[in-house]
Amino acid sequence: TGPGRSEPVELESFPQFRDELSFSCLLIPRFSDHYLTGDIIEGLSDWMKEICISYGWRLDDIMIRPGYLQWIMTVPLTASPAQFMRLTRQQTSQKILEDYPRYKRQNLSGDFWAPGFFVAPGNQFQSVENISNFILQTRRYQGIS
Repeated sequence: TGPGRSEPVELESFPQFRDELSFSCLLIPRFSDHYLTGDIIEGLSDWMKEICISYGWRLDDIMIRPGYLQWIMTVPLTASPAQFMRLTRQQTSQKILEDYPRYKRQNLSGDFWAPGFFVAPGNQFQSVENISNFILQTRRYQGIS
């Protein structure tokens, strides 16, 4: 470089601290014969989107299978897993039991979902093995073999 010209300056980039985290989440129906099939799939998918938008979360992916609901979402650091799972359970249970009375007849609890939940940090769906283990442990806890 000639006079008056400076060498290019290389700036070191710093990692940006994220203000949000992604989680893989899983719920199963309280009754093992309450399958997530047919008309409930579209409703559940729409409700999950509405819930996430309402609370400022981002629904990154969703998988609805007959025996479970699994989704990946990104939430602010201020949201705790217990908080967002409680709200998701309450909101979806209310909609399911209102819109699909066939589930309400057998389930007197007001909570469509089985006790407990599965939450893991990350943006990947859980393996079939992890899901099966969670379902088995939950059913044992409920006294269902």
